[in-house]
Amino acid sequence: MDRDELVRKIVEEKGTDAIPRLMELINTGDHEVASTCLDAILQMSDSGRNALVEEMAGRIRDGTRNDIPALYMLDRLAETDDERVAQLAFSMLKLYDDERALLVLYESLAKLGHGDSIMGVLEAMIDEPMDEEMKHQVISALAFCGNRKAALLLEGMYKDPTISKSVKAFILEGFVVLLSTNPDLHSYVRNGLERGQEIIERVNHWLESRK
Repeated sequence: MDRDELVRKIVEEKGTDAIPRLMELINTGDHEVASTCLDAILQMSDSGRNALVEEMAGRIRDGTRNDIPALYMLDRLAETDDERVAQLAFSMLKLYDDERALLVLYESLAKLGHGDSIMGVLEAMIDEPMDEEMKHQVISALAFCGNRKAALLLEGMYKDPTISKSVKAFILEGFVVLLSTNPDLHSYVRNGLERGQEIIERVNHWLESRK
């Protein structure tokens, strides 16, 4: 049984009665299991989303530090455009000390419309030594910030002569996200950035290749 079918079966057969058990399974530490459970909960519309919000709020009240299941929940809830989730994300910042976990929080805040509040910390991180996985996380967070400063920082990374081809390709994907969600930035990127014309052309080529 594939994942989509499993989620559909859980929702159809158990409905909201399955939420407590699904919450327990999210805590197993298995990312695939957690993703499947979150898919099922979020398909239960307001009931599922509210249950996740309440669960996260409880974890924050308990002061659990470096809580990975809470990051899974936040990452998915950030797609719902719920301002309650943004406030929870801000509260979670003090509970994590791992930069990778913090980047999940920053990206979630950016998705929820609070990109301006994290621009400073993302800009500072760009100048720090980091592996490619962390660079990808920074790029993703910037891509969802949706402002000129994010475009400028992404271009700065793109121009770095020491950057790998794979990271450079991921930056272009970041520009795809940035421009598709903020089309008003298209003119700024094309005309206001030193490598803007090149970036727009490569983004367009990337999009054409995937049609």
